[in-house]
Amino acid sequence: MKIIFDQVSKSFGNQEVINNFSFTFKNKNYAVLGNNGSGKSTLLQLISNLIIPNSGNINYIDNNIKISNEDAIKNISFTAPYLELIEELDVDSLLKFHYKFKIPIIKNKSLIKKMGLSEYKNKKIFQLSSGIKQRVKLLLALNTKCKFTILDEPTTNLDDNGKEIYYNLYKKFKNKKSIIIASNDKKDLIESDIEVIKVN
Repeated sequence: MKIIFDQVSKSFGNQEVINNFSFTFKNKNYAVLGNNGSGKSTLLQLISNLIIPNSGNINYIDNNIKISNEDAIKNISFTAPYLELIEELDVDSLLKFHYKFKIPIIKNKSLIKKMGLSEYKNKKIFQLSSGIKQRVKLLLALNTKCKFTILDEPTTNLDDNGKEIYYNLYKKFKNKKSIIIASNDKKDLIESDIEVIKVN
């Protein structure tokens, strides 16, 4: 699948965040870098069809055929520190609920252990620390079968152990789909061959 931006602009009130952005996201991995407030999160939300542009076009092309936004969304997984989870569910129930609608890449429960979540699987989401919640979000996003996975500031709230777990998880899935990471931390690039997009 390709995601084609053609002269896309996005404003919030009088503040223009994205200005005439044109780019084609292909079957490879990308890092979107920029300072706070530079438009990284806005760009990722546009890619994921969570918000719509004020001008320009975003087209989703699969097998050389333009597909609808609804079909594109089925091929995109997205996560961010500000993304809300269902607080009343425990971790195990949340995973089961998620995979009623999405297809996991790996179906066995070994990933729960590798993510350091075994001791938390029966805890309610609202009982978890921000770092453990972030691990759950990364697991859901990366272990979902799709064409693109979008990660906004993936290491936010993670301690050193959590970051190491995330880096290993990224390496496990990086060749199974396209991954787009937005960050202001160059350490999150992980791989030297990842294509860098800088926003101002």
